[in-house]
Amino acid sequence: MAHSYLRLLRILLLLGVFGTGCSFAPDYVRPTMDLPPAWSDTGTEALNVRWWKRFQDDILNRLIEEALLNNRDIQQALARIDFARAQLGLARADLFPTPGATGSAGRSRASLLSYPPGQPGAETNSNHTADLGAAWEIDLWGRFRNLDAAAAARLLAAESTREAVRLGVAGQTTKGYFLLRAFDLQESIARNTLKTREESLRIYSARYKRGTVDELDLLRVKAEVEVARSAMYTLRVGRDASESALAVLLGRSPQAILTEGAIKRGLALEKMPTAPIFPSGLPSDLLERRPDIRAAEDVLIAANYNIGAARAAFFPSVSLTGLLGYASSELDNLFRTDARTWQFGGALYLPLDFWRIQSNLRGTEAQQREAIAGYQKTVENAFREIRDALNEEKQYTKVVRSLESMAADLRKSVKLVKIRYDNGYSTYLEVLDAERSLFTVEMDLVAARNRLLNGLVNVCLAIGGGWKE
Repeated sequence: MAHSYLRLLRILLLLGVFGTGCSFAPDYVRPTMDLPPAWSDTGTEALNVRWWKRFQDDILNRLIEEALLNNRDIQQALARIDFARAQLGLARADLFPTPGATGSAGRSRASLLSYPPGQPGAETNSNHTADLGAAWEIDLWGRFRNLDAAAAARLLAAESTREAVRLGVAGQTTKGYFLLRAFDLQESIARNTLKTREESLRIYSARYKRGTVDELDLLRVKAEVEVARSAMYTLRVGRDASESALAVLLGRSPQAILTEGAIKRGLALEKMPTAPIFPSGLPSDLLERRPDIRAAEDVLIAANYNIGAARAAFFPSVSLTGLLGYASSELDNLFRTDARTWQFGGALYLPLDFWRIQSNLRGTEAQQREAIAGYQKTVENAFREIRDALNEEKQYTKVVRSLESMAADLRKSVKLVKIRYDNGYSTYLEVLDAERSLFTVEMDLVAARNRLLNGLVNVCLAIGGGWKE
């Protein structure tokens, strides 16, 4: 009888050894998409991983390093990686026997009336055991290996997502810094304009007292002073809000946000380099460079392995158990040689709830189709973003040049119309119109420069944030 059990165990072990190469997961093939053969404009140099250094602002560099170290979104992404790594450990543990150790001690009293007449029985009994055992479900059909591979793919997806979050935080910090510098410059323009108009108000008030200008001109000067003052205050609101947003991105404490909200400044907005950025390599390289695309593909790979695990559930499972230990009625005799016990066995489980297994398989196949659509959408969005970013960069370069030329002409126009007004050849309404036009164009020029710099940032983000140290 013992030989029969040993023969059965050998057969089960052989099944475990030779059956571990089986897997029902479909072969993974990256979804085919119609990618462009080449960029319309190609670069000659790969983008540095620390792409923000191209703006040559040491303060910006330090702010981004602070954000990458302390930002809460990145810390959440790191925690998700640790969770995915723990899940991988759990999935991998199922590939191996599960060991366990138990110990027990007990004392019981049985009813003397429960024994047949004439047979003596012990009124009390003691029992002590110490066992070391293991259980192992043999992975005949690759279910555990597929679950392990799926967990590994999800870990890679979590790591790529963390890189995507880091890239996004760096981009948000850079854009927030540019917006802050834009508000600084616009506030400076408004403050200088207010100073000029207050000086004009002082002059025209004196002229009004002498009777050389009428009250209508004086009221118009006063109104323009308040327009400039109102603009300055409004811009300060935007500036302070930008500082607060940056402080949150940098992961600063609530106290620091509330009481130490000031952000250090570096280069002025108009000093920022705006050399164009072109994508290098082939468009297909984008599939490897962008972390969000890599994450979407890893999610798809995990869904592929889950199908294999769901298919394996249709087939029988074999498990082995073993136990070595000691048992004795007296604790002092527990570890004696003649107190040793052992037990080995095997079990075969044949699933019969095929409707339940089939429903689970359909669910995993639906998740795979969802992952395919998600991957394709991520790729499509990536190419949309790079198209929009390149176009934004190109067009706002032209806008900035146009506004710079317009601002230079309007500055000359303001000087000329003031001379004409002082000599009686122009009305004060013409002076106001010229000053308003200049003020508007100067504000638009700052906004356009900010949009151009944002376009450069968007190109860096769209092509994956750099891949060369």
